[in-house]
Amino acid sequence: MTVLTRNRPRGGRFHRARTTAVLAGLLGAAALTLTGCGIFPAGGQKEASASAMLQEIPGVDTVYLGTNSSYSGVIKQSFLNTHVTLEPGAVVTNLPALLEYVLAVTWSANQLEPNQSVSVGISSDGATVPGLLAAADSLGWTSARTLPMTNSDLFLSLDEVRAKLGSWPGKVPSTPFGLIEVAVAPTPAG
Repeated sequence: MTVLTRNRPRGGRFHRARTTAVLAGLLGAAALTLTGCGIFPAGGQKEASASAMLQEIPGVDTVYLGTNSSYSGVIKQSFLNTHVTLEPGAVVTNLPALLEYVLAVTWSANQLEPNQSVSVGISSDGATVPGLLAAADSLGWTSARTLPMTNSDLFLSLDEVRAKLGSWPGKVPSTPFGLIEVAVAPTPAG
Protein backbone atom coordinates (compact mmCIF):
# COMPACT_ATOMS: atom_id res chain seq x y z
CA MET A 1 0.00 0.00 0.00
CA THR A 2 1.34 3.41 -0.90
CA VAL A 3 0.95 6.13 1.70
CA LEU A 4 1.05 9.66 0.42
CA THR A 5 2.62 12.23 2.66
CA ARG A 6 2.67 15.93 1.98
CA ASN A 7 6.26 16.99 1.69
CA ARG A 8 7.19 15.20 4.87
CA PRO A 9 10.31 13.13 4.89
CA ARG A 10 9.81 9.39 5.53
CA GLY A 11 10.89 8.19 8.91
CA GLY A 12 10.03 11.45 10.61
CA ARG A 13 8.24 11.86 13.90
CA PHE A 14 4.80 12.14 12.18
CA HIS A 15 5.26 8.86 10.27
CA ARG A 16 6.40 6.94 13.37
CA ALA A 17 3.50 8.23 15.45
CA ARG A 18 0.93 7.24 12.81
CA THR A 19 2.51 3.81 12.37
CA THR A 20 2.51 3.28 16.13
CA ALA A 21 -1.16 4.30 16.36
CA VAL A 22 -2.17 1.92 13.55
CA LEU A 23 -0.24 -0.97 15.12
CA ALA A 24 -1.72 -0.27 18.54
CA GLY A 25 -5.22 -0.31 17.04
CA LEU A 26 -4.60 -3.62 15.28
CA LEU A 27 -3.13 -5.21 18.40
CA GLY A 28 -6.07 -3.96 20.47
CA ALA A 29 -8.58 -5.42 18.03
CA ALA A 30 -6.72 -8.74 18.04
CA ALA A 31 -6.68 -8.77 21.85
CA LEU A 32 -10.43 -8.14 22.02
CA THR A 33 -11.10 -10.96 19.59
CA LEU A 34 -8.83 -13.41 21.41
CA THR A 35 -10.28 -12.63 24.84
CA GLY A 36 -13.86 -13.15 23.76
CA CYS A 37 -14.89 -9.50 23.68
CA GLY A 38 -15.12 -9.56 19.92
CA ILE A 39 -18.02 -10.70 17.77
CA PHE A 40 -18.53 -14.05 19.49
CA PRO A 41 -18.05 -14.47 23.22
CA ALA A 42 -15.73 -17.08 24.68
CA GLY A 43 -17.37 -20.38 25.50
CA GLY A 44 -20.41 -22.11 24.18
CA GLN A 45 -20.74 -23.18 20.58
CA LYS A 46 -22.09 -21.93 17.28
CA GLU A 47 -25.80 -22.36 16.60
CA ALA A 48 -25.03 -24.87 13.83
CA SER A 49 -23.03 -27.05 16.25
CA ALA A 50 -25.74 -26.87 18.90
CA SER A 51 -28.38 -27.79 16.32
CA ALA A 52 -26.24 -30.72 15.14
CA MET A 53 -25.96 -31.98 18.75
CA LEU A 54 -29.74 -32.12 19.04
CA GLN A 55 -30.09 -33.65 15.58
CA GLU A 56 -27.84 -36.55 16.68
CA ILE A 57 -30.34 -37.73 19.31
CA PRO A 58 -31.91 -40.96 17.99
CA GLY A 59 -35.55 -40.27 17.11
CA VAL A 60 -35.11 -36.58 16.31
CA ASP A 61 -36.31 -35.65 12.84
CA THR A 62 -35.69 -31.89 12.57
CA VAL A 63 -34.25 -29.15 14.76
CA TYR A 64 -34.63 -25.38 14.64
CA LEU A 65 -32.25 -23.51 16.93
CA GLY A 66 -31.66 -19.81 16.55
CA THR A 67 -31.95 -16.30 17.82
CA ASN A 68 -34.73 -14.04 16.66
CA SER A 69 -34.67 -10.29 17.03
CA SER A 70 -37.28 -7.59 16.77
CA TYR A 71 -37.52 -3.96 17.75
CA SER A 72 -39.82 -2.39 20.27
CA GLY A 73 -39.40 1.23 19.32
CA VAL A 74 -35.64 1.66 19.21
CA ILE A 75 -34.88 -1.18 21.63
CA LYS A 76 -33.67 -4.43 20.08
CA GLN A 77 -35.25 -7.49 21.66
CA SER A 78 -33.62 -10.88 21.13
CA PHE A 79 -35.04 -14.30 21.87
CA LEU A 80 -33.31 -17.68 21.90
CA ASN A 81 -35.56 -20.38 20.42
CA THR A 82 -35.29 -24.12 19.85
CA HIS A 83 -37.85 -26.50 18.43
CA VAL A 84 -37.23 -30.22 18.15
CA THR A 85 -39.51 -32.36 15.99
CA LEU A 86 -39.42 -36.09 16.59
CA GLU A 87 -39.65 -38.78 13.92
CA PRO A 88 -43.11 -40.27 13.41
CA GLY A 89 -43.69 -42.97 16.01
CA ALA A 90 -40.92 -41.75 18.33
CA VAL A 91 -41.79 -41.84 22.02
CA VAL A 92 -40.01 -39.75 24.65
CA THR A 93 -38.95 -42.07 27.48
CA ASN A 94 -37.68 -39.35 29.84
CA LEU A 95 -39.21 -35.97 29.02
CA PRO A 96 -37.63 -34.06 31.95
CA ALA A 97 -34.13 -35.29 30.95
CA LEU A 98 -34.77 -34.46 27.28
CA LEU A 99 -36.04 -30.99 28.19
CA GLU A 100 -33.06 -30.37 30.48
CA TYR A 101 -30.64 -31.40 27.72
CA VAL A 102 -32.37 -29.31 25.03
CA LEU A 103 -32.30 -26.27 27.33
CA ALA A 104 -28.60 -26.73 28.11
CA VAL A 105 -27.72 -27.09 24.42
CA THR A 106 -29.87 -24.07 23.55
CA TRP A 107 -28.17 -21.95 26.24
CA SER A 108 -24.75 -22.95 24.90
CA ALA A 109 -25.46 -21.40 21.46
CA ASN A 110 -23.30 -18.26 21.37
CA GLN A 111 -24.47 -16.31 18.32
CA LEU A 112 -26.46 -13.55 20.04
CA GLU A 113 -27.17 -13.17 23.73
CA PRO A 114 -30.92 -13.09 24.34
CA ASN A 115 -32.33 -10.20 26.33
CA GLN A 116 -35.97 -11.32 26.51
CA SER A 117 -36.60 -15.05 26.91
CA VAL A 118 -35.62 -18.59 25.99
CA SER A 119 -38.19 -20.89 24.40
CA VAL A 120 -38.13 -24.62 23.76
CA GLY A 121 -40.63 -26.76 21.91
CA ILE A 122 -40.73 -30.52 21.40
CA SER A 123 -43.31 -31.96 19.04
CA SER A 124 -44.20 -35.36 17.66
CA ASP A 125 -46.74 -36.42 15.07
CA GLY A 126 -47.70 -32.78 14.44
CA ALA A 127 -48.49 -31.89 18.06
CA THR A 128 -46.60 -30.69 21.11
CA VAL A 129 -45.34 -33.57 23.24
CA PRO A 130 -47.77 -33.82 26.16
CA GLY A 131 -46.43 -32.95 29.59
CA LEU A 132 -43.80 -30.37 28.58
CA LEU A 133 -44.93 -27.86 31.22
CA ALA A 134 -45.18 -30.61 33.85
CA ALA A 135 -41.64 -31.74 32.95
CA ALA A 136 -40.39 -28.18 33.44
CA ASP A 137 -42.19 -27.98 36.79
CA SER A 138 -40.61 -31.28 37.88
CA LEU A 139 -37.17 -29.79 37.15
CA GLY A 140 -37.97 -26.74 39.30
CA TRP A 141 -38.45 -24.20 36.47
CA THR A 142 -40.82 -21.80 38.21
CA SER A 143 -40.96 -19.28 35.33
CA ALA A 144 -41.99 -21.86 32.71
CA ARG A 145 -45.05 -20.81 30.74
CA THR A 146 -46.75 -21.86 27.53
CA LEU A 147 -48.84 -19.72 25.22
CA PRO A 148 -52.45 -19.60 26.36
CA MET A 149 -54.82 -21.86 24.44
CA THR A 150 -52.05 -23.55 22.42
CA ASN A 151 -49.96 -25.25 25.13
CA SER A 152 -47.10 -25.22 22.65
CA ASP A 153 -43.54 -24.02 23.21
CA LEU A 154 -42.24 -23.46 26.70
CA PHE A 155 -41.03 -19.95 27.59
CA LEU A 156 -38.53 -19.33 30.40
CA SER A 157 -37.31 -16.12 32.01
CA LEU A 158 -33.69 -15.15 31.43
CA ASP A 159 -33.12 -14.60 35.14
CA GLU A 160 -34.08 -18.18 35.95
CA VAL A 161 -32.12 -19.62 33.02
CA ARG A 162 -29.01 -17.74 34.20
CA ALA A 163 -29.60 -18.90 37.79
CA LYS A 164 -29.86 -22.56 36.74
CA LEU A 165 -27.47 -22.78 33.76
CA GLY A 166 -24.95 -20.04 34.55
CA SER A 167 -23.88 -17.05 32.51
CA TRP A 168 -24.46 -16.99 28.75
CA PRO A 169 -23.24 -18.79 26.74
CA GLY A 170 -23.47 -21.91 28.84
CA LYS A 171 -21.14 -24.87 28.82
CA VAL A 172 -21.62 -27.42 26.06
CA PRO A 173 -23.35 -30.40 27.73
CA SER A 174 -22.52 -34.04 27.13
CA THR A 175 -25.14 -36.08 25.32
CA PRO A 176 -27.28 -38.35 27.51
CA PHE A 177 -28.59 -41.63 26.13
CA GLY A 178 -32.01 -43.26 26.13
CA LEU A 179 -34.13 -40.11 25.95
CA ILE A 180 -36.27 -41.20 23.04
CA GLU A 181 -37.48 -44.59 21.88
CA VAL A 182 -38.09 -44.99 18.19
CA ALA A 183 -40.89 -47.38 17.32
CA VAL A 184 -39.82 -49.78 14.61
CA ALA A 185 -42.53 -50.62 12.11
CA PRO A 186 -43.12 -54.35 11.83
CA THR A 187 -41.69 -55.98 8.72
CA PRO A 188 -44.39 -57.41 6.45
CA ALA A 189 -44.30 -61.21 6.28
CA GLY A 190 -43.31 -62.25 2.87
